[in-house]
Amino acid sequence: MNRSTLTATVVALVATGAACSGERIGGPNSETDGDVRFKIHQEGMASAVLASSPMAGSVALTQVQSIEVTLTRIEALRSTEGEEGGEEGEGSPWVSIELGAPVTLDLVLLPTTPEEAITLATGSLEAGTYSNLRFYVTDAAMTFSEDVSIGGGPVAQTYAAGTAYPFRIPGPMDTRFMVPTASFEIGAGGATEIDLVFDAALSVQAVIATPFFLLMTPVLVAQVDDDPDA
Repeated sequence: MNRSTLTATVVALVATGAACSGERIGGPNSETDGDVRFKIHQEGMASAVLASSPMAGSVALTQVQSIEVTLTRIEALRSTEGEEGGEEGEGSPWVSIELGAPVTLDLVLLPTTPEEAITLATGSLEAGTYSNLRFYVTDAAMTFSEDVSIGGGPVAQTYAAGTAYPFRIPGPMDTRFMVPTASFEIGAGGATEIDLVFDAALSVQAVIATPFFLLMTPVLVAQVDDDPDA
């Protein structure tokens, strides 16, 4: 078993329920493709608080009831020596694992052990080296377990307990986020498991509640196992 650890700051994806299966990219081909499985669990549940500022309020982990997003697909960036690939479309090195149906995920209810990790998606990728992951989400929302008041005067804002508030995803698009430091190998005919580990204590420091919007940038650690059945 060969296990390596990668660190990335991204919007966290965590599942509340059953696993989902992705479609194989280009169909299964044992001579050129390898199986890949994405799983997720959480660690580091110690309470943490975001330092307050005039425009950003302090948010403790204990004040967060749920953080939900809906996952629609996963993309991986394949390294292509000597080739030029565009951002999107024909010639792009980004390859997709399409989910059979959107999956609603909750950051707070993620399992806390690797043995209970949720399978987010399975599929196949062309053999080679991959250096990034990209996740597409919709309907990102946060719910607090108690009222959270931000700012004062004309810009005062109270986020009421029990109400789901949409939040922004940092980056060029509100509907996707990246794991820029993820790096893994796909071997032809082999199997690779990528376990995304969410650190709640570190991530909550990046939950920003302002009088105008919520912003979320959690922290993940990716553990890559290229022999998951060993």
